[in-house]
Amino acid sequence: MKSNPLVSVVLPIRNAGGNYRGVLTTLQQSLSDIEVIVIDDASTDETAADMKALAVRDSRVRLVSLPHQVGIAAALNEGIRVARANLIARMDADDEINPVRLEKQVAFLREHPEIDVLGTNFVRVLEDVGQEIHVTMPEDDDHIKRRLAIATALCHPSLLIRKDCFTRWGFYDPTFRRQQDYELWLRWRPHVRYHNLQEPLMRVFGNLKDWQRMKHTSRVGILQGQLRMRVKHFGNSQSPVQDVLGFARFLSSFAVDLVRS
Repeated sequence: MKSNPLVSVVLPIRNAGGNYRGVLTTLQQSLSDIEVIVIDDASTDETAADMKALAVRDSRVRLVSLPHQVGIAAALNEGIRVARANLIARMDADDEINPVRLEKQVAFLREHPEIDVLGTNFVRVLEDVGQEIHVTMPEDDDHIKRRLAIATALCHPSLLIRKDCFTRWGFYDPTFRRQQDYELWLRWRPHVRYHNLQEPLMRVFGNLKDWQRMKHTSRVGILQGQLRMRVKHFGNSQSPVQDVLGFARFLSSFAVDLVRS
């Protein structure tokens, strides 16, 4: 009987339009003892058929086909529940993973059993304007948790997480259509230890115009989500004052963006 893999990579996908670089670069990892759980969120294009064919060619790919669209949070929860490894890696279908990312993250967690959630620095690629931005995340648990009072401090698709964090402290909340990762980090904050490797082991792709449009059209939803998660998790840090000041800083930034638009 085949033993469980070392890492389960959980990768939600929907209507990828043939862009599978996240799946393909994950399969090219130097650490080969993995399973890649692709959760197809009821795609209406050729994505499901392409992933099914890929699973035939590479036995490490496990396709979970959802009968109707549930959103990223619920899709992630489905993938985590069926994962066979004790380490859960996040990845997105349209991003790109450094060939040694998982090898380096697994080695770090072996050397640091006190760390539960491990992210990395990353490069943000704005394809429409041909720009690459190197993003440095706060490194240690203390700095990450202080940053969480203001904004997210972890690159979601770069993470390697001990699976028992989900079983002990809860899964993604599907009622959050946006910022479901930020809500999770705030909820886990009293219970886990975070860390970010100071290497850019991810390339996160997007378009500046799409990001600006989404920020504008989703402004009300972003504010509602921030209010919900802040109220829900107020005071579960060592310094509730930091949370208050952090939310005030968010509101100030939000107001400036509103005026400029």
